[in-house]
Amino acid sequence: MPKRNTIDTITLGIFSDEDVSIICEDTIKLERGSVAVLSGNSEVGKSFLALKVCANAINDGLKPFFWSVEDKNKAILGRIKNIESFYSFNTAELEFSNELPKINKEPINCLKEELNELADCDLIVLDTFSAFFSTLGFKDQNNQNDVQNFFNILTDIAKSNNQAILLLHHLDKKGESLMGSSVIINAPRLVYKLSFEKGEDKNSTTYRLLEVLKDNNNINAGEFQKTIKVLQNSSIDEPSIVNLRANSIDSNTLEIINKKDISAVSVNELAKGYVTMNENRGVFYLSSRKLTDTNFYKVFKENDNKIDFKMTGANDSSYVISLKNSLLT
Repeated sequence: MPKRNTIDTITLGIFSDEDVSIICEDTIKLERGSVAVLSGNSEVGKSFLALKVCANAINDGLKPFFWSVEDKNKAILGRIKNIESFYSFNTAELEFSNELPKINKEPINCLKEELNELADCDLIVLDTFSAFFSTLGFKDQNNQNDVQNFFNILTDIAKSNNQAILLLHHLDKKGESLMGSSVIINAPRLVYKLSFEKGEDKNSTTYRLLEVLKDNNNINAGEFQKTIKVLQNSSIDEPSIVNLRANSIDSNTLEIINKKDISAVSVNELAKGYVTMNENRGVFYLSSRKLTDTNFYKVFKENDNKIDFKMTGANDSSYVISLKNSLLT
């Protein structure tokens, strides 16, 4: 007989959901005991971001394992060093492999045995779904039964070993949906999509748009997209990073800024807070104060709903960003 709940039983704490253990909150939120998919077009930076997630895990005292069967060790090492250049972590703690999985049994048993060898890891990254699926001898990624069998193994392993498994996967040629069977988006609890902002490409920015396509347990708390730095490229002139120390900034937000995932400039006397400029998009943090009570808002209104910020690039070049009424929220 099912347990009968009401609003009162839940409010009083008589009823409780199964606890969800979240890891890697600084990059891509993942759940222990479940499978997540990170999708995106080729060369958008999925592998870079996945390695950054591994770095996040290391910084949180966890043990990740990055497994790519499509890349040479030199390429993986280059990406690790790139991530370290802007997102500090102990690279010696990052274990990875580019070896092919052993194929001496049925595909399901091969996959199960290989993953159980990594039972001591908190996070396993598989790069990519298509590569592992075909290498292990599964037949057709458009066949629901084949794909479901693959995901059943991943889910069982994640639950039994209390791990998070992150699977990288490609989008179709149009970049609109995930390649293969619908099981690939239906089976995992979490599905993310990595893409460029409109009008940008790998030669113009080191940031990407991370979107939440599926979140069964709402661990992202309704935050369906965010901008995230995935790599370092010295040839791209982006706003310089400034470490901040200010009493008006809450410690959590200050920590995010100083991890150098976003760029920052001073707001002078306009408000007790600060403004960040990320890829020509302004994001304002004014502590807990009401926006309409700030000098910032006063200047904005006096200047016909417009305000300018001078940005200085890493090579000392400068330019002005104008924020108008439609961007002030």
